[in-house]
Amino acid sequence: MNPIERNEKIALQFSGGKDSLAALYLCRPWWDKITVYWLNTGAVPPSSVKQMDAIRQIVPNFIEIMSDQPADVKANGYPVDILPLRTHNGARMFEEHSGIKLQPWMACCANNLWFPMHARMIQDGITLIIRGQRNEEQRKAVIRDGQSMDGFEVYFPLENWTEKQVFDYLRDNDVDIPPNYRYDMASVDCWSCTAYAYENQGRAAYFRDHEPELYPKFIGILKEIRSEVTRELGFIDAMIDA
Repeated sequence: MNPIERNEKIALQFSGGKDSLAALYLCRPWWDKITVYWLNTGAVPPSSVKQMDAIRQIVPNFIEIMSDQPADVKANGYPVDILPLRTHNGARMFEEHSGIKLQPWMACCANNLWFPMHARMIQDGITLIIRGQRNEEQRKAVIRDGQSMDGFEVYFPLENWTEKQVFDYLRDNDVDIPPNYRYDMASVDCWSCTAYAYENQGRAAYFRDHEPELYPKFIGILKEIRSEVTRELGFIDAMIDA
């Protein structure tokens, strides 16, 4: 039996990316039973807000959860893949540093995406969580389709799909594919996300072409981060070359 049939409190966790879009439309026969949950980080670019407004109009049940990524970034720093420790709040307890604040990407995502969503699932008594997670992805949760965690059963209808199958499904069903996928980048939860560089090589170009008011801000942050990382790497180079 499809797990949607045997559950009453069902959440589809929706980011607006290609995989969550495919999962949403695959579950269309059960939209009346499903609540679509979107987490608005407070740093969502206008194009993503517009997309969510469109989804809100077509599904029967839509809940927007709020977090405050700008406040978190102000307090803890921008998320990064490479962390010079002196830029982190923990190190600032022992060493003065006036430069940009940085934090590990997993801390930023946990505080502004994962924890608030998880807390809302508990609050609303959800018994089944649907996500667009695929095994082919490099970055994914350790849990798999049909397993349970914290009292939730999970349903990953795309688990064995390839990326090509996802795009083909969206095109075959006339679902608008977000323009960021024409660039080398993932979905956009926060415009000021400076992490996941390995999968976001086209992020700056996307902002240049589609969110021009954000482009100079984003480039400015990246340059500050590069300066901090380059300085720390310079110290390592000096030790090697000594």
